[in-house]
Amino acid sequence: MIVSQLSIGESTFMLSVDYVSPLITDGLYAPITYVTSGVSKGAVCLDGSPPAYNFDKGYGTGINNWLVQLEGGGWCNNVTSCLARKNTRLGSSKQMGNQLAFSGIMSNRREFNPDFYNWNRVKIRYCDGSSFTGDVEAVDPATNLHFRGARVWLAVIEELLAKGMRNAENALLSGCSAGGLATIMHCDSFRALLPMGTKVKCLSDAGYFINVKDIAGAAHIQAYFSQVVSLHCFFPQNVIQQVRTPVFLLNAAYDYWQIRNILAPADADPSGSWNACKLDISNCSPLQIKTMQAFRMQFLKTLMSKSGNSTARGLYIDSCYAHCQTEFQETWYMADSPVLGRTKIATAVGEWFFDRSPFAKIDCPYPCNPTCHNTASGGGGGTKGIRRHSCSSSSRSEIAFVVGIDLHLGNHEPAVMLRGSPDCSAAEVLCCFVTMEESAKCRDCYSARSDGEQQCNYRVFSFVFANRKLLHDREEGRHIIYSFTVHPAEV
Repeated sequence: MIVSQLSIGESTFMLSVDYVSPLITDGLYAPITYVTSGVSKGAVCLDGSPPAYNFDKGYGTGINNWLVQLEGGGWCNNVTSCLARKNTRLGSSKQMGNQLAFSGIMSNRREFNPDFYNWNRVKIRYCDGSSFTGDVEAVDPATNLHFRGARVWLAVIEELLAKGMRNAENALLSGCSAGGLATIMHCDSFRALLPMGTKVKCLSDAGYFINVKDIAGAAHIQAYFSQVVSLHCFFPQNVIQQVRTPVFLLNAAYDYWQIRNILAPADADPSGSWNACKLDISNCSPLQIKTMQAFRMQFLKTLMSKSGNSTARGLYIDSCYAHCQTEFQETWYMADSPVLGRTKIATAVGEWFFDRSPFAKIDCPYPCNPTCHNTASGGGGGTKGIRRHSCSSSSRSEIAFVVGIDLHLGNHEPAVMLRGSPDCSAAEVLCCFVTMEESAKCRDCYSARSDGEQQCNYRVFSFVFANRKLLHDREEGRHIIYSFTVHPAEV
């Protein structure tokens, strides 16, 4: 057990931590590289800092093969939201840690990543807020915001070519969420920048966003993306049909980011009736399930009408409640990873890339696939078999819950950032942060964050663990599962 002190406002709590998830992989940390040469060309993050990437060198038979992964992290759609990102790792390379954990498709171990483990693996860091697309020369001195995502993309690729990617025999461009969208948009550009003899393909994970109305009948996501790029057709459904390079589309039919932010955003659900459902699909009412089934049908209709039926195109549409399945070890390639047609994601992608066998399958509707993990907490759609306690059933003096912690905040120390309201008790704030439930006293606890996820409002607090070594030793890919108990400290 780890015990650490947690201070929220004027309240002090003790945090006791019991490890509850089995050790799955040994962590691989790839060092960061800053592309300082790009600054003179105007290739900079939102705050003007240089672009960056994390790199792990290939070896053996993979020495001339390259996997380039585009980091995701939502978008900023106006000056206010871009300013909110500017001083975070999603807007500044100054806020990125010196190392980044590689897991899933980025793993260097054959047993966890059978086809790409010994390739040169690169994670291009995301710090422009527009899926590596912006190219605005002017900089407003009042905000000092730089919209240069397209230049960031080119500057990093040029450096990788100089590092040896110009000799690539095989190359795969990949990305998840906003990075998955960027993969679709930059796929042909990636092909054009590499030698003609290189086998080049692209893998978009959770990057196929559709333009549908929300549960209140509003065109919420269309308005949002029109603000992002000042265009009304910034959707992969309008881009994918133009791509000539072979693309593999990996998506959950019930993608929880799209359910949360396109189908049932907070503005369309002021009463919070969808909160429990958005956390875990098993909490959804029959009417909510019916609404989600209609969303799935619209997703599939759009996908099939826009993506074409070329044999060069791969398709893996499972019926999991998930988002980003390539970067998490538990969904990419583990004993209990989700399967479609008896095939795990890693196997399907590898078979398709090397032309061993085509793969284009669509899962049956929820709840037909028992291999799905199906919650919106934790890596790639949750952790099966973990009981999560609700705020309403817990006392204000002691709350027990389970949560996956993102270890890649700020200076790469394990930490959780909390945004709390002065009107909520510390226990309510903490439980709200984890469960996405709102107590009667804290109705305004959640709102949309600049990258489209949910966050608690108001002041920012953080806590770190005293025994960081133990936490690192038991890392599980990008996330680690612990059991927490929070109670008033003895003072």
